[in-house]
Amino acid sequence: MPNFPINDAIKNAVNSIIQDWINAHPFISWLMSHPGMGLILFVFLISLFSGFLQAISSLFKQGWLFILTSPFQLFQYSLIWISQWMLNSGRPLNSEPRQSRLSQFLSTHPQRRIESLSLEQQERLIILLQHLEDIHQEQNQLLQEVSAILNLNRRSENQ
Repeated sequence: MPNFPINDAIKNAVNSIIQDWINAHPFISWLMSHPGMGLILFVFLISLFSGFLQAISSLFKQGWLFILTSPFQLFQYSLIWISQWMLNSGRPLNSEPRQSRLSQFLSTHPQRRIESLSLEQQERLIILLQHLEDIHQEQNQLLQEVSAILNLNRRSENQ
């Protein structure tokens, strides 16, 4: 093919444009001279972008699951609360009648042993039993809190 001056002019114009662009972007020039490193960098960037998209999709999934299941969970907890309230006939939740421990104690111990105590000792016995009942209620509340924390941890592991 003959060498025409117009061919040289087009070739020089294209070469100068490409050379100017490569000079303006030295990283591209480095990637072209190191193709192995360029391939590794490309795979790393693709996996980084993929992980970012997966994190965003997981966040949206958990958000929508929370939004869509929260009314049902609220309904479930309200039913539990209402049923406990109705079964306890207006007493605070998870509480027993005040005299239940005392009546249990009296039923397990012979009446004459208690009647043989002085009036002060009987009053002190009632105070101690009521204090034990308060401690028992506090223990039940703490156990419920531990259970709730463990249930939250179990739910977060399942999701």
